[in-house]
Amino acid sequence: MVQKFFAFILITILINACCGSKTSTELKDNTHNYKKIAESKLGDNYRISFNSDSTYLIAYHLEKSTPQKINPPLKFFIYSLNDEKIIFEENLPNGKIEWINDHQVRVSIIPGIVSGKEEKEKSQFGYIYDTSLQRKIFRNEEIQKP
Repeated sequence: MVQKFFAFILITILINACCGSKTSTELKDNTHNYKKIAESKLGDNYRISFNSDSTYLIAYHLEKSTPQKINPPLKFFIYSLNDEKIIFEENLPNGKIEWINDHQVRVSIIPGIVSGKEEKEKSQFGYIYDTSLQRKIFRNEEIQKP
């Protein structure tokens, strides 16, 4: 009688363990889809930064600065976790990227040697990307708050 009881408990534990691991693997694959995209677009050396309410993320490539490249290139994309898709991506010769609020990302472009003769573009030193409007806002425009 005792042997049947232990056999029943052992079979129940094995069945639950098999079903539980399959479910967690499926959840892991669905929740980390952005990681697969980041690896394919940015390689192994990338970082991810979520906005405060975790509805969007920035995935960006990290390259070490060297004496030849003091300001390394900036390659990034912004991913919507709700829609599970990339909403914006860009490759810049150099720069920095950061969240400034729940829906806006500041992209700062670090200028190289400036002769002063070029005509200034409105995107010369960066812009703000608004995820709710899905467009760039340049420094000479009003920044709309969501």
